[in-house]
Amino acid sequence: MDQNLTWYQKFPQYYISICYIVSVVLFSIYVWSYLDARLIITWAVLQFLGMFGINMAYHHLVCHKSYTTNAVWKAILTYIGGIATQSSPNDWALVHLTHHRYTDTERDPHTPNLSGNKVMGVLRAALPVFMTIRIDDMKVNLMAKKSFEDPIFRFFDYTHMIWFHATWIAVYYLFGFDWLMIGFVFPLALAHIGETVINCFHFNMDSVRKNAWFWNILIVGAGYHAKHHDTPRDYTTDWPVSKIIDIIKT
Repeated sequence: MDQNLTWYQKFPQYYISICYIVSVVLFSIYVWSYLDARLIITWAVLQFLGMFGINMAYHHLVCHKSYTTNAVWKAILTYIGGIATQSSPNDWALVHLTHHRYTDTERDPHTPNLSGNKVMGVLRAALPVFMTIRIDDMKVNLMAKKSFEDPIFRFFDYTHMIWFHATWIAVYYLFGFDWLMIGFVFPLALAHIGETVINCFHFNMDSVRKNAWFWNILIVGAGYHAKHHDTPRDYTTDWPVSKIIDIIKT
């Protein structure tokens, strides 16, 4: 983490890391009580969060501006993105744009390849507190300028934590503890693990290229990660996400 950041600027890294750890711990403890058909719900919510929240919203809409859509879809997708990542849209976009600009160099926020230690590499890929988060790169800030000027994205920049906590509280009070686990905590844990796996692709990108079909089945819409690095703004590299985008784009 960049030591030049203020405590307020560092807080999201700690917050997201805590969300990651808590959700994975809860998943590890409670999943053994749900080894039945209920896990289909977990799988469905996970795919929903991954495709709509991370890939369609934060990744292609906010960050790469691969497509445009109307205000209603923009608000819905950005809300789902906040639930999936526990991060604000523009913070997520800045980190991802920095990753593309400085892939697998010391300025790449979450490359696993810097220390030579595989364990530290995975931790760097997984937890923001181990990442190199910078806010002073003028080129990256210029690349993100349009999304920072978008009133919907800015609204969720300031309120995403409220929506995240309000959602899990509502799920608990409306549906109970079981639904909180299978429909919220478990998918969040697996979404974070999926993001870690994607970041760890950089251990061996040649293998990722050769086995893209396998990874795309395992992590729907993210298997063609290496191809995405070749053409970042081309959303058609992400299947089946691209088919949904074709329907809602304007």
